[in-house]
Amino acid sequence: MDFSYLSASPATIRFKIVRILEGEPCCELNKEELDDFTELIDAFPVADHELEEALKRFPRDYYYLFVKPAVFTLDKERSAKLIKLIEEKCRIDLSEQAATIRYMGNLYRIGFEFPCG
Repeated sequence: MDFSYLSASPATIRFKIVRILEGEPCCELNKEELDDFTELIDAFPVADHELEEALKRFPRDYYYLFVKPAVFTLDKERSAKLIKLIEEKCRIDLSEQAATIRYMGNLYRIGFEFPCG
């Protein structure tokens, strides 16, 4: 990914993560790889909770339409490091698509918001 657009971004970058039940992960991340990203580690249980809440209210076949994402922010430098880690592990361009990752046996979709305005 070309990180030059991050230079025009605000001081922090917002990431969104959603727990999913089905799909093929493009990579698996472990706790050691994410030690420097405690905000992401803290977002996993929030994403798990949001999935559980959606499953209580909506049929399992449609849960993904109603799951609220967990949100966390990182400064530009740490954002670039996390994006690079995910892109290298998943072999995708995170500016083009969200990544499906496996963490601690669960599947998650993670992406970031482009600054606008």
